[in-house]
Amino acid sequence: MLEKICRGPVDPMFELKYKADNDTDPRKIDLGVGVYRNEAGSYQELEVAKEKLHQLNLGHDYMPTTGDDEFLRLSAEILFGKQSPIIAQSRVCSVQTISGTGANSLAASLMGREFPSAKVFVGLPTWGNHIPIFQHVGMEVLTYPYLDSSGLRPDMAALLNTVQTAPANSIFVLQGCCHNPTGVDLSIEQWKLLIGELKHHSHLIIVDIAYQGLGDGLDEDAAGLRILAESGLELLVCQSFSKNFALYGERCGALHAVSRSSRSAADVKDKLRSLIRHTYSSSPSYGSRLVKIVLSNDDRRELWVQELKSMRSRLKRNRHSLSNHLTASGISEERLGIIAEKGLFSCLPLTAEQCRMLTDRHHIHLPANGRINVAGLSAENVERAAQAIAAEVDNTLSQPSAPRVRPHDKKVLISESYLEELRHKSGREDPGVSILETTAERLQSHPSNSATPPWNSGNLASSHNGAAGSAQSTHEEESSALRVSAERTEAEDPDLRNPLTTTSPAFVMDSMGKRHWLGPSSTWAYSQQVIRLLRSHLNIRDRNEAITSVDAQAFTLDWPSVRGSMLQQKADIPSRDYAIYLTNTVKFHLGQTYHLFEESHFLAGVHEYYNCSTLSDATGQTRLWHVQFLLVMALGQALLAPVTSGKSPASNNLVARALDLLPDAHGLYRDPIISIELLCCLSLYLQSIDHRNSAYLYIGQALRIALTQGLHREHDMEHLSEKEDTRLRNIWWTCYILDRKFSSLMGAPSSVHDDDVTVPLPRPIITGDRFDALAIHVRVSKILTQVLNRIYNADGKFNSSVLRHVKDVLQETVKLSPELAVRFPLESDHSGSVSRVSATLNLCFHQCIVLAARPILISLMEDVLVNHRNQHDIAGPIKAVLKAASRSARTSLHILSSLQSQHLLELFLPFDLEQTFSSVSALTMISALPLTPDFGYKEYADIATSVFETMASRGNRVAGFRNDDLTQLQEAAWRIQAHSRASPTRSLNSDVCEVQQESEPANIEPAEDHLEAIEALGTSQYSSSATNESSELLPIATFLQWEPTFLDLPSEQFPDDWLWTDIETSTFGYNAPL
Repeated sequence: MLEKICRGPVDPMFELKYKADNDTDPRKIDLGVGVYRNEAGSYQELEVAKEKLHQLNLGHDYMPTTGDDEFLRLSAEILFGKQSPIIAQSRVCSVQTISGTGANSLAASLMGREFPSAKVFVGLPTWGNHIPIFQHVGMEVLTYPYLDSSGLRPDMAALLNTVQTAPANSIFVLQGCCHNPTGVDLSIEQWKLLIGELKHHSHLIIVDIAYQGLGDGLDEDAAGLRILAESGLELLVCQSFSKNFALYGERCGALHAVSRSSRSAADVKDKLRSLIRHTYSSSPSYGSRLVKIVLSNDDRRELWVQELKSMRSRLKRNRHSLSNHLTASGISEERLGIIAEKGLFSCLPLTAEQCRMLTDRHHIHLPANGRINVAGLSAENVERAAQAIAAEVDNTLSQPSAPRVRPHDKKVLISESYLEELRHKSGREDPGVSILETTAERLQSHPSNSATPPWNSGNLASSHNGAAGSAQSTHEEESSALRVSAERTEAEDPDLRNPLTTTSPAFVMDSMGKRHWLGPSSTWAYSQQVIRLLRSHLNIRDRNEAITSVDAQAFTLDWPSVRGSMLQQKADIPSRDYAIYLTNTVKFHLGQTYHLFEESHFLAGVHEYYNCSTLSDATGQTRLWHVQFLLVMALGQALLAPVTSGKSPASNNLVARALDLLPDAHGLYRDPIISIELLCCLSLYLQSIDHRNSAYLYIGQALRIALTQGLHREHDMEHLSEKEDTRLRNIWWTCYILDRKFSSLMGAPSSVHDDDVTVPLPRPIITGDRFDALAIHVRVSKILTQVLNRIYNADGKFNSSVLRHVKDVLQETVKLSPELAVRFPLESDHSGSVSRVSATLNLCFHQCIVLAARPILISLMEDVLVNHRNQHDIAGPIKAVLKAASRSARTSLHILSSLQSQHLLELFLPFDLEQTFSSVSALTMISALPLTPDFGYKEYADIATSVFETMASRGNRVAGFRNDDLTQLQEAAWRIQAHSRASPTRSLNSDVCEVQQESEPANIEPAEDHLEAIEALGTSQYSSSATNESSELLPIATFLQWEPTFLDLPSEQFPDDWLWTDIETSTFGYNAPL
């Protein structure tokens, strides 16, 4: 029988250790197995342990099956804290294990026996044993990406989405600190964000914590675990003392189970006792007795803590030293993120071949995934290690067959025919000359090629949605505008077109097979269009993942049609005082820029309602008021406390009851004025929870009721009081503003033409600041109407008419700019803080500029992809438009950052989130244009990420979706940039034959005469605010003064490449200076 047994799989780590141990070369650097080494490269025994080993006889008798109780108590206190409530409540049970590996194996055995059908989810990359340990007990293991596309940050969007989509009662394996192999840990905010999802879906968490004390400190490294444990979640915690006590061979560890009750904890411990008895009977005693002696004495414990501090300090010094030497060798820290990582390990983005050559040529031993043990570095060898890594990178540049992807990255292969095209375009016709030689020359001669990506900010969300193996495929219906062959030659190119607006609609399908239209002006649809455009031109396969950011996916509202009309929702009516407070909350947040209720009439209804003997749903004539009351209360509660558990939105029961009572079309006409107000209120709420289609429908209903009441026409003052006239005006203009905003967010045309509207704006001289704000809001919305109806038309062609419409829109912004700056300045004369109303109006203003420039931006992108204009400069006036858009986007993000610092961000309403996504998306695409200098993208990506994280931490699930969309857009921008340059950049893995799918774009150094229009001007952080200073309006003025002669040419003579300056500019009038 034994002769039939085959060998097991090779263990790469022990193979690595064997090779390193037998390497006698004096230059040897062992960066492999995870053992803390001293400056001499030797195993370091802790002094506190060595002293006791020499003084005491620790004994060699058997341990109890579950281990030494005192050791286990001290171990639990190290993890959870001495004053932890779960210890006081006896909700944690502990058993001794054969180090951390034994703890993981015992946890897997328990789960495999008790819950054999449960799915186990593990983030990749991870410790090499996590997956096989669970597979060994017959459990199914699924994976998700642990790092985002930068390789520098946790992919929270992927993790959260996997938690949401995983079957209930799944098992998630997480690392508590000092992540192996990446060194990238979750922040405290990310741990807190994770808890809500885990609790809602009843998952069990296994936390592997093998390096406590080697990151930031004993308590700091356990902070995330303690938050989990005290949240009421069920946990299994695998603890190891191999590293922090240097007891590698003593195999000292523990498994802790955190239950919801002391009874459950006792039952779990007894089950673990049975498993231990039938597998290895008991654990080794020597190490645990030593740990107990140290931890039970305050002086010895303090000595141990100080030794850990010394070890941490040395690890951090080694990180800084390696980073500095790699930077000196041309490999930037922003690409690697070594300094920010924690613990023993860092995972360099090296290929297996590069790792092999580092061992064979330089005697530097490391595993094939690029993981290095930072403790293996020393002051003596770190410079040589960095130089060796740089040397292998340089060697890769000269090897066309060398892979250019990090471990776990996907590849997009470029065909030989495309390489031939690149060779032809490069001017090197000699077939014996490698295309790499040509592109390498460009790399050396061109200052715009650099190794550092412009974004290295923290991303809450990633492009990966759902667990691997469980996500459904996304089926996209490509519009004709996007079905472009990547092999098409320049001679076959059609005229420039705006890919956002085509006669044929573009759709995506969600995981349920439902189609979702990609509207031309929608920022979400814009990001999807860019990604589709890229895939079409570069022949990149779609990812097999479901789109989760489509309509109504963030929150589940209790619609009557879903639960059945017979099951009516009961609303939790607030008290009278609270109702008045909620009314004032809505007034504060929305009262100056929208009209949702007539205050005196509404409050009179509130008092009348609470004066009734019993609080019940109103009927008859008061039914509409009661629906309005429920919706105002819901908005107030959501604005105050947007945090929710699970997928139910804030105030779900109030809105659900309002929907129960909402009458049909005939019933709405019992009081059409209140009906319009409540429909505006309802649509705002729905848009805020990302039910975009429903919000658009209800605001359309409100607008049509207003039209049937003639509110869009000037009123006859003989039959109306001034108060009534003001109310009707404000109702109309609120409908108008919301219709324009929701149309923009949907990508749909506006419903009413401005020529049909004759009702005047509110009169600011008479009515005061409130209606002054509303009047400015209307004027900005009128500009938005021009953008929607003129620039985003259905023609799809990018010709002189589009250019003129862009000029018209920008001209209107110039007209409004001085008045906006005077009446609603961004900076207060007294406090220096930002007014919420001023911020709202300025954000809307700048959004118009960004939207107007977006078709130009994506048309440039498509032209770059089709015609490979990697060395073309952009026409000066077009630069001016991009400068204006960049300025507006950057200003918007500064405004949002100030609002965030003042705790004035609208965490529930959708507009701040939309402005954030729209602004950073525009900057992302501008950064990918050829020859674009660095304009500080990282600063603005950081702001956007911070805003997203703040919103997500307060329960705004839509913020996580937008972060995910942004990450995909960033990846797309890098691929466009890499494609346009078609030349290698100095990175850790460079090869023109492959485009790295999980990388980021290179950071471009400023170059003279290369898109200088994107430079930052002014000293104030609001230098781009709407002011009348000449320096502020210069970009727009430059474009407005441009009158190229080709605008008057027949369409067949219109130049295809008018966006670029390297054609005969004198013929077509490209003479306007920047």
